[in-house]
Amino acid sequence: MTEENATSVDAKQIVKDTTINPVDLDNEMLVQAGLFSNYAASTAKAELAMDNLKLKRDIVHAQVDKEVRDAAADEGRKVTEKLIDAEVSTDIRVVKVIRRHNELKAEFNTLKGVLEALKQKRDMLVQLGINSREEWKGEVRVKEAEAGAAAKGSTRERVVKSAAKASREAA
Repeated sequence: MTEENATSVDAKQIVKDTTINPVDLDNEMLVQAGLFSNYAASTAKAELAMDNLKLKRDIVHAQVDKEVRDAAADEGRKVTEKLIDAEVSTDIRVVKVIRRHNELKAEFNTLKGVLEALKQKRDMLVQLGINSREEWKGEVRVKEAEAGAAAKGSTRERVVKSAAKASREAA
């Protein structure tokens, strides 16, 4: 993989992927592992691209350094290390590779942040799942209590009707 193949970061997609839809918790829980896996792979690719470009940066730096030294020697100029470093660090080839390395580093750090956000999303989904289960248990208890009260009410009505019927018959 070359540095040009690194995964680009889409901020809108990241927001979408790290946001929880509380109306559809089941789906959110089902896709969480896949999202994490996808971003983990993208993070690894970005790190590899960054490391490869760091190697390329070092090679370009060494090549330019050699060119500067050879040119100075051919011209008979006496140059200091400070002067050589200045010429090398301002060479357009070195500047380009350093800029691209910095871009890849920013992308890598962004993806690491997304992984952390997805871990937090997972934790929140677990908590929301627990809350949802507790709410469901509460609804079941209320329905059971209502059913029990209705059953008691109908038993009471039968007892009252039966007592009234018995007192009418006795009279």
